[in-house]
Amino acid sequence: MAIPRLRKGGLFITDNVLWSGKVAQKDPSEKSTKAILEFNRLLYNSQDLFTTILPIRDGVAVAVKK
Repeated sequence: MAIPRLRKGGLFITDNVLWSGKVAQKDPSEKSTKAILEFNRLLYNSQDLFTTILPIRDGVAVAVKK
């Protein structure tokens, strides 16, 4: 819902995208970890955004609207 409201060149910043490293597990069992993995995939695969994840503390995703 946020991406259509973001103007071109706008930033979409998300915290805790590495989830204490749990997103690197081969087959995570926690629902919260699976949800964050899916969010990261959606963010990265979005045609409207250029996204990178900074490994600062628990991970910060920075996305710029194209």
